[in-house]
Amino acid sequence: MTDTEIILQKYPVVLFDDTCILCNRAVQFILKHEGKVPFYFIPLQSPELKKVPGLIDFSEKADSLILLYHGHVRFYSDAVLKIAGLLGFPWNIAVISYLVPGVLRNKIYRWIASNRHHWFGATDTCRVLKGKFANRFLGVSYSS
Repeated sequence: MTDTEIILQKYPVVLFDDTCILCNRAVQFILKHEGKVPFYFIPLQSPELKKVPGLIDFSEKADSLILLYHGHVRFYSDAVLKIAGLLGFPWNIAVISYLVPGVLRNKIYRWIASNRHHWFGATDTCRVLKGKFANRFLGVSYSS
């Protein structure tokens, strides 16, 4: 069993667009506020994605944070709310948003996601891939 397979079984893994500034900020937020459970990350542009079971037909152009945890794949607002729940207090209070119908939550999420590059910008390099958390990025060989 590879290290990546072990991590995928034990820990939350977030797939994100590493060219998106908003997505990079979300990753930085998760790393800053994570509790007892460490998060790992795979950029959507990484070849490592092709090795993730269940995501063979997954498009590299997805416009969502995606959470893989305990055999479940969560997309859109469900991924964000599950991440918030795993971060602990006070961020887990956001799970009250589950009271809003998923169709509406996801419509808002998709609207933000489709405008994220326009509103927040894009970059050629991901700043969070470097530094003390570099080992949390699977399939990425960046140095600090």
